[in-house]
Amino acid sequence: MGNNTATITPNAETTAVETTAVETIAAATGELLHIDPAELVLDDNVRTDPVLGKDFIASVATGVRLPLYAVRDADGTVKVRDGQRRMLAAREAGLTSVPVYVVAADQAESDDTERTRRRIIDQVIANEARADLKASEKAAAVEQLSLTGLSATKIAKSLHTNKKTVDAALATAASQTARSAVDAANLTLDQGMILAEYDDDPEAVTELVAAAAEGRFDHKAAELKETAPARAAIRAARDELTAQGFTVTTDRSDVVSGYRRLDQLVDAEGSKAAVADLDPDHLLALVSARWRTEYTSADGVALDRDDIDWDLDGEEDADLKPEEGYHDPRTVTRTESCTAEVVWFHRCYEEAGLLTAWEWDQQNRSSKKSTPKDRPLTEAEQAHKDAETRERRKVKTLNKLGVAAQTVRRDKLTEAFGRKTLPKGKAAVVAAFLATTMWHNADLYNVTRQDANAKDIAADLLGGDPIEALDGATGERAQLIALAITCAAHEANLPKDAWRGGHEYLRSIGEGRTRYLTFLTEAFGYALSDIEKVVTGDMNADDINIS
Repeated sequence: MGNNTATITPNAETTAVETTAVETIAAATGELLHIDPAELVLDDNVRTDPVLGKDFIASVATGVRLPLYAVRDADGTVKVRDGQRRMLAAREAGLTSVPVYVVAADQAESDDTERTRRRIIDQVIANEARADLKASEKAAAVEQLSLTGLSATKIAKSLHTNKKTVDAALATAASQTARSAVDAANLTLDQGMILAEYDDDPEAVTELVAAAAEGRFDHKAAELKETAPARAAIRAARDELTAQGFTVTTDRSDVVSGYRRLDQLVDAEGSKAAVADLDPDHLLALVSARWRTEYTSADGVALDRDDIDWDLDGEEDADLKPEEGYHDPRTVTRTESCTAEVVWFHRCYEEAGLLTAWEWDQQNRSSKKSTPKDRPLTEAEQAHKDAETRERRKVKTLNKLGVAAQTVRRDKLTEAFGRKTLPKGKAAVVAAFLATTMWHNADLYNVTRQDANAKDIAADLLGGDPIEALDGATGERAQLIALAITCAAHEANLPKDAWRGGHEYLRSIGEGRTRYLTFLTEAFGYALSDIEKVVTGDMNADDINIS
């Protein structure tokens, strides 16, 4: 599924182009005439497919500004050599007069051979030499129109584009980061609008530009949006600690041999070491994000997770009631928040007169000193606790990436199923996929569980009831609807935590997921996200950065 982003199409007639055709005119005696496009004849042309989009025709309807170039034969016929699209669009728009610069054939070329050579050279140069506006130039033009007092709606109408594209142009123009990136990385204005959201996050911009080069911009944008609270919390804590003079990292690999967790260290009295009492040059702060889910009852009371009867979660039967003393999860509001978590490390604790909890225990075993109540965890205990924390963070983060991938995937599918025909040249691939699904995964068509109802997903992808959509549909459109139903069945088999696997008990589930994602790449050119590559087995979940 390729990028189908709308672009601003400037009126081609307003762009002056230096071509050999212009040079030929200057050397020949010609005249500027206004001629009914219906009376003009098209000369042979190297452009065999003069595509006329509705926006282009609409722009020409306001008047052709750049004259066509034509040659008048000995019999008086005026043949258009450069400007066939303008001429055809003028006819479509109902214009009765267009400007044409006309030269006599015997002045332009000496014989038929020379005429053919000259025509081909003129037409190739005229089309190849024409340079489109850069994305930043389009954005600046829209911004200038806006500064004149035109609304986004009026700008869109004037430029024969849509308001969404104008909004993207305005957002891009307002961001120096976006303006620079769209040209340097050859991005669209829609992508520039997303970059503009990360003016204060250069790391995100770098990730987005890199993803665009790999054809994965949409996935990266969705991932960043899904993890935005975590990134903001980390960035705020990192900036604050850096301003205080501490060395800060968000990469666990920066914690090298010799570093010791500060919460494992004690002073000579057995009390926990405190950041405020230590030299900042000897400390390293590892900043990460910690997600927290809070539960609130229908009347606004904060609840503990254990006070909720989770057996009712996702149940559609309204008559089922929670156990006595418990709350119904269907009436509970869940709110996710994210805070920064800082783990301190000391680089040379022995020089600072600090000891590990184990060392302190060894030195004071025979003394009357008792182990402090707040004794730090041993290294083994801390390692176990850290492993559990990392696993919880991994599950939270990877599930969010699963949601992000699902959003991008379904948006692409909705776009594809809004068309009238199957992907060009992919009929055999589609037929094989449908047949394989019916043979190996027929059970998926009736999947109904929380957030995974195949029928509801099919209706979302098609924008309405699939059966109703079949009424009056053409042959190819009907095939596309059948494909949408099958894709919806597979989508129901791809929850946010599909990366976990867990389908070993029924191999067809895992094989179906892999077959489906592979099909999307083959039929629609869909680029898999990293979390989807984990599902297909092309990546390991541990290889994804969750910091």
